[in-house]
Amino acid sequence: MRTADSYPTDDYCVFRVGRDAYAIAAGDVREAVEAVPIVEVPQSPSCVAGLCHLRNEFVPVLSLHSLIKGTTAGDNEIRYLLVIDTNNGAWALAISQVMGLERLELASTNGSHEDTASRLFFGTASFRDEVIRVLDVNRLYRVASDFLNHMWSPESSHSTSCQEIATQLSVQTVP
Repeated sequence: MRTADSYPTDDYCVFRVGRDAYAIAAGDVREAVEAVPIVEVPQSPSCVAGLCHLRNEFVPVLSLHSLIKGTTAGDNEIRYLLVIDTNNGAWALAISQVMGLERLELASTNGSHEDTASRLFFGTASFRDEVIRVLDVNRLYRVASDFLNHMWSPESSHSTSCQEIATQLSVQTVP
């Protein structure tokens, strides 16, 4: 049953990072693969886990846990990479578990986006008696891109955390 604040069902890739469950529109996902070695990038924010080499392509890997929670504590549970395609090339999310491709009915998250993490989500959905958060891939990509532009600009202090940068940038870049 649809409510005024829900969207039609669609296919989503449902996954976990640590204990937290998330989903991304299936059409945005190129593939989910077992994690390959990730090489750290010097002077990058903690939300950039590093680069991996996957099928003759260097792919930037983001730590969703660091971006949303501000800590890399859950990154030791990474078992898979969720590869996302964009017009600017592929990038990946470091994840713990792929739960499957599922049809979900999304509930809107109306209201103000009071923190950085909430700006990255379309809404929530119910899945196996659990509420999961559905990521907006475009917003996530924009925030990550802004992190790197900020961190590698000549006037950057390099001491700013991912969440501090996101708070500064998302006010300007994420609606």
